[in-house]
Amino acid sequence: MRDQPVERRHSWNAGLREHFRELEERWNRAHPPLAVIHLPAGLDPTGRPCGLFSLGLSEECLRTVEHKRPNLLLIGSPKTVSPVLQVIEQSAAPPVVSSRPERLALADRGIATLVIHDANRLGRTQQDQLYRWINLHPLKQVIATASEPLFPLMVRNAFSAELFFRLNVMSVMVDEASVAMT
Repeated sequence: MRDQPVERRHSWNAGLREHFRELEERWNRAHPPLAVIHLPAGLDPTGRPCGLFSLGLSEECLRTVEHKRPNLLLIGSPKTVSPVLQVIEQSAAPPVVSSRPERLALADRGIATLVIHDANRLGRTQQDQLYRWINLHPLKQVIATASEPLFPLMVRNAFSAELFFRLNVMSVMVDEASVAMT
């Protein structure tokens, strides 16, 4: 008799996981990333970055990023996101201020473009602070990086839904070409 509730709970959890997976798939179909950039294997992230067009962004996407400056979410490992971020920062409105979850710096002045590294590691308090800052400064661009997609975190209530939708105006998935081909 004691085994049945555990069995039902396991079945319920499996159903819930499947439901979340389906939600994520529907989100990804309805909101595909701006681009999927496949960096050449062995690219030196400390070297001089190449242009966005050569990384796979279309001219239309490039113009949107450069002229409209939407909030942008870059998803990928720090090693692969770094060269793409360097190129995007070159066309970002100065001054560009970078911040990490450990030391979230959200000044009222002196920021035209805010870069948030590791957005997936922001705590709930930091997420709330960032969301309030974005609402107070709607004309400033926020570029966030994340080593994992934020949607599953949002579905699990580990990431603010309001902040997710503000950061994910445009998204770019970045990976190494050798990984993408396997």
